[in-house]
Amino acid sequence: MDKNKYGRYILAVSSLEPRKNLNNLIKGFKQANLSGTKLVIVGAGSKVFNNPGLKELLQEDPDIIFTGYVPDAELAGIYHNALMFVYPSLFEGFGIPPLEAMQCGCPTVVSETSSLPEVCADASLYVNPLDSTTIAAAIKLLSENEERRKELILKGFARAKDFSWQRSAENLAGIINILL
Repeated sequence: MDKNKYGRYILAVSSLEPRKNLNNLIKGFKQANLSGTKLVIVGAGSKVFNNPGLKELLQEDPDIIFTGYVPDAELAGIYHNALMFVYPSLFEGFGIPPLEAMQCGCPTVVSETSSLPEVCADASLYVNPLDSTTIAAAIKLLSENEERRKELILKGFARAKDFSWQRSAENLAGIINILL
């Protein structure tokens, strides 16, 4: 992935369904008002979808880029080169994209709701997904505070290791041994 393809950017990897809360992400991005920074949204779907109010938010904004589907081989580079990953989902059963971001060395901002605090632990900044000003504040904080970004990157690497296939296999083997 060409590191300069998007310049300086904030990343969201998400389907375009309303529960993913792209409306408040875009509002928060615009409120943060970061000069020279783009919002890149990776996910299958079309710009014209059933998400009330989103079309008005976009209005052909050159700082908001919808990539559509991106192959996994390219996605790791997109995560790695992003300034941060933002995931203000209203509901998640687990939430794999934040872990993918952490594994790629990208600091994360996620919803304080659903399963995300349990999944991300102390390796993320948390926002109220219903309040775009908290999303904007977190975006601004990570864009201006390199020390905090580095801290979250290190914590993210450690947290992502907790969810490796190796660790899952070891845990399952331990449970099987107890049952036998």
